This record gives sequence, C-alpha cells and structure tokens, in this order.
Amino acid sequence: MSRRSSSLKLSRRLLSNYLLFGLLSIVAVAVGMGLLANAVSQSAEEQSLLTRLTHVASEITRLLKDQQQEDVQQVVAGMDADPDVLFCAVLDAEGVIRAHTSAGFVGHTSPVIFSAAQAPGVVERISYLHEDGSGPREYWIPLRTDQKAYGMLQVAVAVQRPTTGLVRLLQQNAGMALAVPVLLLLVGGTRLRRVVGTSTVVGQQLSTLAEDFPKNLTMLRPVNETGPESTGWNRLVAHAASAERFSSLETRLSEVLGGFREERYEQILQALTDGVAVTGETDRITFANEAFARLLHRPLSDLMGEMLPEFLPQRGPDHADRMQRLLAESARPGILELWRTEDLADGILRLSRFPLRSRDGEIRSHLWSLRDVTQQKLVEYTRDQFVDTATHELRTPLSTIKACAEALELFDDIDLETQKHYVNTINNEATRLGRFVDEFLNISRMEAGSLALNRHRTQLERLLNEVVEKARPGFDLNQISFTAALPPKLPELMIDKDKIAAALMNLLGNAEKYTPSGGEVRLLVEVHDHEVRLRVEDTGLGIAPDELPRVFNKFFRSEDERVRQITGTGLGLSFSQEVVRLHGGNLTVSSELDHGSRFTMTLPTHQDRGHV
Repeated sequence: MSRRSSSLKLSRRLLSNYLLFGLLSIVAVAVGMGLLANAVSQSAEEQSLLTRLTHVASEITRLLKDQQQEDVQQVVAGMDADPDVLFCAVLDAEGVIRAHTSAGFVGHTSPVIFSAAQAPGVVERISYLHEDGSGPREYWIPLRTDQKAYGMLQVAVAVQRPTTGLVRLLQQNAGMALAVPVLLLLVGGTRLRRVVGTSTVVGQQLSTLAEDFPKNLTMLRPVNETGPESTGWNRLVAHAASAERFSSLETRLSEVLGGFREERYEQILQALTDGVAVTGETDRITFANEAFARLLHRPLSDLMGEMLPEFLPQRGPDHADRMQRLLAESARPGILELWRTEDLADGILRLSRFPLRSRDGEIRSHLWSLRDVTQQKLVEYTRDQFVDTATHELRTPLSTIKACAEALELFDDIDLETQKHYVNTINNEATRLGRFVDEFLNISRMEAGSLALNRHRTQLERLLNEVVEKARPGFDLNQISFTAALPPKLPELMIDKDKIAAALMNLLGNAEKYTPSGGEVRLLVEVHDHEVRLRVEDTGLGIAPDELPRVFNKFFRSEDERVRQITGTGLGLSFSQEVVRLHGGNLTVSSELDHGSRFTMTLPTHQDRGHV
C-alpha cells in the first residue's frame, strides 16, 4: 500500500507543477502576442500612410515639372480630406510656401527649411509632444527629378499614442514579454527535475542502455537518493553487475573455443581439393583456399579483397549472359561452367554459388565452390562420339549381313560364285563386328583395371610374319603399297602374343584406312641392345599438330572431315598404348598433316614379369 501511495503522490506533484507552469506560460504568451499584434498593426498603418504620401509627392513633382502651379494647389487642398492629415504644404527651394491646405499660408516663409537636393529621402520630424505622449508627426518629402530639385512636401499627421503608462511600458518591453514564457518553462523544468530527480537519473541510464545492449550494461550506476524507487534500482544494478561478470567469463571461454574451431575449419578448407571462397554482398573475396587460387592460376594473395568476377575465365558458350544472370539472382543457388579457352580439352571449371543467410534471414555473403570438370566433360564428349560411331559401326555390317542373307534365301538360281561372294561378305562383316566387340570389351577391362597379360615365350619373327600376311589383303584391296623390312635375326620375347598382334594390327589397320589409294605403308623393325622398335609409317592424311596429344585418348576422333567419312571407334590406339605399357614399353606418334604419320612401338627385350 505504501508503494502505491508514494507513486500516486509523485504523479500528483508532477501534474500540479505541470498545470501551474503551463497556465502561466499560456497567459504570458497571450499578452506578448497581443502587444506584438498591436505593434505590427501600427507599423502597417504607418507604411500605408508613407505609400500614399509618396504617390502624392510623385504627382506634385510631375505638375511642377510641367509648371502647372494651380493643379498643385488642388492636389494639396485635396489632402485635407484625409482624416490622418492635419495640413499639407509645398515649399520651394527658398522655403516659401507655394501651396497649402489653408490658402492663407501661401506666400509665407516656413520657419523650418529642408534642402530637397540634400535630403536622402522621406524625413520624419516630431514637432512637439504632449504629456500623455500624443502629438503630430511631420514628414518632409523631397520633390525632385534626376535633373532638378523643386522643393519639399511637408505633411503633418496626427498620431495617437497610448495614454496608459502600463500599456506603454509593455509595448516598450514587448521582447521581454515574449521571453517570460520561456523563463517560466525553464523554472518549471528545474522544479520538475528536482521532483523527479531519481527517475531522471534512472531514465538517462536506461536510454544509454537502449543504444547498445548489452555492451552498456557495465555503465549502470546506483543513485544516491532515498525512497522505494531508488532502492529497487540499486538492487537491479547490483544484479546486473553480477550477471555481467559471469557473462564476461563465458565470453572469454567462447572466444577461446571459437578460435580453436575456426582454426580447425580453416585447416579443413585448405586441405580440400575443390576450390572454396567466400564473398560479401558486393562479390568481393573475403576468404579463399589454396585450391581456389590454383584452379584460377593466380596467387592466393592476389585474390583476397578483390572482386571475384574479375578473375573468372571469360570464355564459353553464352558466358556473359549466364554470368550476369548468376550474379543478379543472388538469393538463389547457381551453377556456371567456365571454359578456359574455346577448346574443351584446355579445361572447364564448374563454379557453384550458395547464399549464406544471417540469423535475421538477410543474405550477407555467398559461398563459392570451384571444381575442374575437364575429364568429366571429355568423357561425356567422347562417350557421345562413341555412341554415334558405335551406332554406325553396328548398323553398317548388320545391314550388309541382312541383305546378303535375304538374297541367299529368296533367290534359288544364284550361281556358286555369287553364293560364295555373299557368304564371304557375311563372314567379313561378322568378323568386323567381332573385332568391334573385342575392342569394346578390352576398353572395358582397361577402365576396370582387369586387362591382364598371358605371357609366353614368343618368336617375334613368326608373330610379325603372321601379322603381315593377315594385313596384306586389305592393302592390296585398297591399292596401297605395303612393305615389311625385317632384320635377319629377331629375338624371342616373353609377351602376350595375341595382344601384341592385336596392337600391331590396329596400327596397320589405321594406316590402311587413312592412306588414300596409291599411297605407301611400311613396317620397319629395328633391334637394339635392350629393346625392339616396331615402326609403322604411311603417306596418308596425317594428324593436325593440335590433335596429336589426344590421339591415344579413348573414343577420340579427328575433326578432319576426311577422317569423319571413314568408320572407326576411336578405341584402337588407346588399346594399343595400354597393351604396350603393360609390357613395359611405350607407343609414340609423329605426324605432319597431309604427309603421313609414324607410330613407333618400343618393347624391351628383357621384360619384367611384374608387368601383368
């Protein structure tokens, strides 16, 4: 009950002081505004009178200039109709009255003379004052033009002054009357501040706390006042100080643990093989790992603090439009493929972006991931090429076999030679299909790592003769000159005869396919101390310099239109290289476009049985 009565007492004191000083301020403002309005009204009347007198002076000056003296007297006499004008007179340069509202004064000399040439403008002169402050006021207005001064216009005006001394005193001190409300408000504010001293101190501290909570929690101070409000506030300050000490300890522990976690996270990000970067709202890089810098071929120090789009490759199909859309849609995840050059084999990067939201849901940064997908894209590209090639490779022999089989079935009168031709065609196409399937199975084993060698001691001369005899019919059929130069003595090798034979047949088969009729193909064999070199040379189409590094890639097919017209899977050279590698040797190529190619297979004479 005591707390409630104390609160009601404080409220009543505040209300009574507020009403008292507010009422006094309103009265003072009303009095000041009244005096100010009176002064403004008198000033407006005086300004209106001066305007009328100036017009009259202009009219009289014009008449004097035109020497119309009688009209001047009429204008002056007309001023007698103005209730504020006591008299009006026109004086020449010697002070002689030339016109007057009372005609009897015309011709007399005025006791007061002003020079029209030297008068700066309207001259105000108070002739006399009564004890109550009233009395006439005189205005002297020069009558002149730019060329000549004609005299002065004298006008006496009756001006009524306030007769009450208090009112006159208030008018003379109108500024003080307006300052009284301000003074009353200041006095009232001071009194109210004393009344609510404790509340003011508490309110100031709460305002400071509201600007930056909880940072300013330590700035709270107890008040040196008595009463239940002060006691309650002081207890609250003591509790806040205790809580702040506990929070400070917790913060220090969190900082230590947070620093440890941040260091571990950075180590993890730096260990990733994928590039990772973080940008702010303006796409400026705030963090990047080493992998991100390596993929962009830039030092890590060059990236920090710079705009990310400046370092990205600017090539590829529709790159500019896709990049602009990715940056514009900052609130959504996005993926963009970046081409290092126009050639797919030179490298393709996949850039992914993910927006990072703060606790209030606003997007303040983005996480970027960069990955080299060149091999994946090459596999996809070669796979598509292989599907096209395989479709053609399968359709052509199947169509031929079907046509020959239908001919043998439908026609009973086919002669024996034609039947043999059809049967041989079916056999050749079936062999072609079998070879294609074998190549495909070999490549599958290579990718699975299960391509094994079945080594036997093999007479190299016998193996080469078998390969030459097997390949010669194809050269003869295409009218290509084929020669084989073998040394008189060849060593025995511990090799997989079938796979070496298949690899060599692939080299000879390519030479046959890509050498036009009338060309030449040679098989050259050289024996050295520790190795045997099998060289296949042709005078065919050749290989472009930019395609040489890729001829051993799986499913690779040249972009040359002449090559595209020839069937092939792009698997033979890849298979041959893998077979030679498993034997501990190597397969190389040199070529000149339109001048032929040279493939060199090198096999060691003393082979390690561990190459299996």
